Amino acid sequence: MKTYILGGGPAGLALLDGLVDEGHSDVVLIEASDQLGGLAKSLDWSANGSHDLGPHKLFTLDPALMKRVMGLLPEDAWLEREKVSSIYMNGHYLPYPPSPFSLANVFGLAKFFKMCFGYGMKMLTGPFRFSQPKTFEEDLVGRMGTPLYEVLFKPIALKLWGDPKNLDVKLSKGRVQTPSILEIFARLLKIKKTSEFEALTFHYPKGGLQRIWNRIEEKAQAKQCRVLKKTRVTKIQASPSSVDEIHCTSENGTEVFKIEA
Repeated sequence: MKTYILGGGPAGLALLDGLVDEGHSDVVLIEASDQLGGLAKSLDWSANGSHDLGPHKLFTLDPALMKRVMGLLPEDAWLEREKVSSIYMNGHYLPYPPSPFSLANVFGLAKFFKMCFGYGMKMLTGPFRFSQPKTFEEDLVGRMGTPLYEVLFKPIALKLWGDPKNLDVKLSKGRVQTPSILEIFARLLKIKKTSEFEALTFHYPKGGLQRIWNRIEEKAQAKQCRVLKKTRVTKIQASPSSVDEIHCTSENGTEVFKIEA
């Protein structure tokens, strides 16, 4: 059965690469622009090199996934850098994830001790919570306490995603992890340089992310898969239970893909 992938961004290309690795050759990827990568593509600035469209980096706690991604390029094609992130809050750049020292420095000792007390109480009482949170706010208040949530995570949510009372709990579960008290102090004292809840280093391909997308395209074409660029989907004809046709236009005219049942 032929597989059609609409869109050549990171998700579509990851699916294409997975199908190719599993031995599928009857795959068609359709991309409207003249370049693969979507919002993570690299722009060519001729004599000035290339520039990624937005800041992107590769990191994960899944070693098998990281090995697969890095296997797309030669070992010497990768840069490894320590992850350093910060958020501008209360007139300061706050390292993220924040350390106890940075929280005390940015928000003052009074708020800091309230945050510590609230966090500690939630760590102690968390195992005895039986109701499941449904929103971003319910989840983080339940895991970290109201003071830390109000001072740190609520402003971040409002700035990036909207009212946390209306945000789905899946967002907080995926974006905000809860380290144990022991891990916090082990990291603070430099005893532990690894983490069970976040990646502390990230990887980046020399020359830009476009090298990854181009390599996936090369692998797919070597297996006789079709990668159609500058091809726009104009119509999808579907019945209640299936997609029947995909209509596309490109410089070469109109093409209709009939989906096999």
